[in-house]
Amino acid sequence: MLFNPQSAICNPQSSVNPHRGFTLIELLTVIAIIGILAAILIPTVGKVRESARKAKVKTQLSQWAVAIETFRSEYGYYPDFRNVSGGKVNGGTFSATPSAPHFFHDVLGGRRRDGSSPASPASTDPLGQGNNRKRIVFGTIGPDELSSGGKIIDAFGNEDIAVIVDTDYNGVIPAADITSISVQAGSPVSGSSFTPPSSKIPTAGVRSGVVLFTAGPGKSANDIVYSWQ
Repeated sequence: MLFNPQSAICNPQSSVNPHRGFTLIELLTVIAIIGILAAILIPTVGKVRESARKAKVKTQLSQWAVAIETFRSEYGYYPDFRNVSGGKVNGGTFSATPSAPHFFHDVLGGRRRDGSSPASPASTDPLGQGNNRKRIVFGTIGPDELSSGGKIIDAFGNEDIAVIVDTDYNGVIPAADITSISVQAGSPVSGSSFTPPSSKIPTAGVRSGVVLFTAGPGKSANDIVYSWQ
């Protein structure tokens, strides 16, 4: 059979248009696939980020607990967090001024939040109450661990962080001491307050000299991050 070039030119169906675009159905199909992939990936990425933040918070709490234990090794007693600050990292008398005293920060760091060290702390000052009178640096609070208002925060931005020490020095912190303190979540779920569930705390208490916990993501009490778990 002989090829007739003239018939090929005259027949539009026999030629291929190199500039042919996507049809509406093809575009809708691609958009649908992208939407499905986004619905799968976005929650997964969010969970990965949340897990990473939880791990960072636990590291923060563990480091502070080690610093407090080192304080005890040096002085023979724990700082009086329960009576002075109500069992909270940012509790007690607070001023946003970086050069003003901050009990938790100053006791662990031996200096103010602005890095200064007072020449002679007053009797009402954390460093003048028998707490770290030698100005030893037991732990440091990084710039990313301080809010714009000067409060210590965790990786989720929570300012309400509980700290409890073994006041009778028997190596155990009673469960009742832990479940008696609630922690409030920060942004973006501000206002939600949670108490550690008794099911999460050993009946005989936690075998540790120091425990800290925070609301974590702050969606429920199950989101609380503990220093000992």
